[in-house]
Amino acid sequence: MAAAERRERAPPGGAHPVRGGQDSEQAVLRAGGRPHPGGQLPERPLPGPSVPDASGDAALPGAVVGVAHVRIVVATTFTPFRVADADGPADALADACRARGDEVDRIRLPWSDGLALACRLTDVPCDRLLCLDPSAALLAHPAIRVWATGAAGLDDERVRAAVAAAPVVHAATDAVRARLAAVGVVAGLLPVPGDRAAWDHTAGTLLR
Repeated sequence: MAAAERRERAPPGGAHPVRGGQDSEQAVLRAGGRPHPGGQLPERPLPGPSVPDASGDAALPGAVVGVAHVRIVVATTFTPFRVADADGPADALADACRARGDEVDRIRLPWSDGLALACRLTDVPCDRLLCLDPSAALLAHPAIRVWATGAAGLDDERVRAAVAAAPVVHAATDAVRARLAAVGVVAGLLPVPGDRAAWDHTAGTLLR
């Protein structure tokens, strides 16, 4: 068949016979994504509606319903040359999530006055974001869980607002829970576990 004849038989508007009239970059943009400078990457599905789990609680927006394997980021903040109280529980929680078969990454954010703006401009590509200190809650994510193992950062108004905006907040001790209540944040009590079985339960609670 001649090239001219093939062009005449092409779908109107120059539509591609496979892509249906839009190239892959246009498809990404129409789905609400961004073109990647290195080529097209598959976009993650948009968050679906909340779906009740077996306990009756509604799953967070962005949950991967019906899929056991999820990508989790466990986040903490630290001040250089100081021991961060949240690091021990955060590492143990990451291990417990890995033992459940999930993909886990640990991030430690250096605390500074500019952290609030930097966090708001940071995209965290995961299914669940677990923050183990109030300052880490400055990271924006639709499926964030705050498990405050300490009260550091609550003197900052931006941190208090970020924690208050989280869908669910837990406190590791009664003292931290009282500190959160003093700044208007209602938190459930979720103590730091003492054994592996308890860590599995804690991970399951935070991932609901």
